Amino acid sequence: MSTFLRGVCVLAANTYGEEPPSASTTVSVTIDSILAVLTDEHTGPKEQQQKTLAEIKRTFDFGDVSRRVLAHYESQTAEIVEERMRNANSARVMTLIESQEKTIPVDYSLKLRDGRWLAYDVIINGVSLSQNYRNSYQQLVADTALKDYSTE
Repeated sequence: MSTFLRGVCVLAANTYGEEPPSASTTVSVTIDSILAVLTDEHTGPKEQQQKTLAEIKRTFDFGDVSRRVLAHYESQTAEIVEERMRNANSARVMTLIESQEKTIPVDYSLKLRDGRWLAYDVIINGVSLSQNYRNSYQQLVADTALKDYSTE
């Protein structure tokens, strides 16, 4: 069954009150749907972005994620320390997150796109989220390639 049809079946089952699919089925369908969008040669980058975001929104409960993250930090405050413009379309906003125990510098790298500032990196205590993710991904690819190579 195609990824699209499986996704429709999963959504239909939820809509009509039938037994919901398992958690792993939900994750599998989401991954398959996103990969199908990203590998579709007939879909342009803008449409890929819209379809991927729509798929993610169907699976992720962003409100609950935010509540879980922020509940732990109720007594903390955030202060914007400085904004540095790199150029007309790129900025870095430096903040300090303060609690009773410590102060943590958190910087945001943003770009101006379609009249909106969008964050593309968060640097917490000097550690870049995107760089950390990139390094982890590269290590995963290298480990996978080594395992594949060693089994040949």
